[in-house]
Amino acid sequence: MKIKLYESSLWADQPGAEDGKYRVKVAGSWYSPRNTKYDFMTLHEVLALFRDGLLSLVDDTPKPQTKRINFPRGTRVRVPNGRTVDGVPVTDLGFVSPPCFLGADQQHYIMVNIAGRGRVPVLVNELEVV
Repeated sequence: MKIKLYESSLWADQPGAEDGKYRVKVAGSWYSPRNTKYDFMTLHEVLALFRDGLLSLVDDTPKPQTKRINFPRGTRVRVPNGRTVDGVPVTDLGFVSPPCFLGADQQHYIMVNIAGRGRVPVLVNELEVV
């Protein structure tokens, strides 16, 4: 993502265009926290924008660690599919296709072959061996 700063002197005829203020363009669009056409920010406000944006990318919530379990190829499992019927979670049946692998979220996954869905990566914690 590209972020550009422009000195307010380029728009000297606009209200709020004072020395030490900037107009900000994020990914090709003008950033306007106050919803005005010409929005000027102090350097402190620009830095706070960067800080808040970077902090929003960090997920500090601890995730339960999964165990690396090596199921034999073809082990039959139940996998939650995200749907419910009368409040009861619905599952799909499938067959595992090892090995386990570590996802970008540091959780262990294994590929499961499910009819109609193909090979789907599933959290090891969510599998139920049938």
